Amino acid sequence: MRYDFERKGNWVVIEDGPFLLRCWWANPKQENKDIFLVLPEISGVDSWVHIVVDRLAERGIASLAMPLFARTAPELDLGYNKTN
Repeated sequence: MRYDFERKGNWVVIEDGPFLLRCWWANPKQENKDIFLVLPEISGVDSWVHIVVDRLAERGIASLAMPLFARTAPELDLGYNKTN
């Protein structure tokens, strides 16, 4: 399955902590105090997770997708397709 969409978010690196976290971040255009944390499946922060985070931002909710395996596989992407 291929999703054609305009990405709203971008990769950010969080450096505060024992190791770097490479996360997908989407900030809505309008100001909102809520932030959602999106936890991916075993496949990592893949294109489907990007879509979830970006859709939340479209609805005015700032969102951050954090990798579950950041210590052992910081850039894991076993997604549904490799056209991320």
